[in-house]
Amino acid sequence: DISDQRKIQNTPDFTASGGFDFAVPMTSGMVDLLGSFSYRSASQQFENPIPLLDQGGYTLFNASLVYTDAEERFSVGVHVKNMFDKRYVVSGYNYIVGDGTPPAYTSTLGLDGVRTAYYGDPRRVFLTGEIRF
Repeated sequence: DISDQRKIQNTPDFTASGGFDFAVPMTSGMVDLLGSFSYRSASQQFENPIPLLDQGGYTLFNASLVYTDAEERFSVGVHVKNMFDKRYVVSGYNYIVGDGTPPAYTSTLGLDGVRTAYYGDPRRVFLTGEIRF
């Protein structure tokens, strides 16, 4: 039984999310301030720990400001995803045995060892527009 030495890959112990929509009526329409967050506790990319690929806990924040006219014919918005530009690993590959420091590692893929991490989206700021007819 090695269950106390392994973890289910990419599975945090805790996740949480929440959000709000604060609407401010105006004579010419409505302004909505929207916000959200998502939290994910530490997780491992593989059953065994790999410090260069495993991700510690992190929180992402998003926000939007949207204006809609009184007749609801059009709206414009500005949005920010990953507001604080958090860098976080979402997946990866490991073809190295050892700590990854040459020459104290052994490749499991030919002569060159490969350890690759893929990261989530960086901060994104974008505009949206909608016309209803």
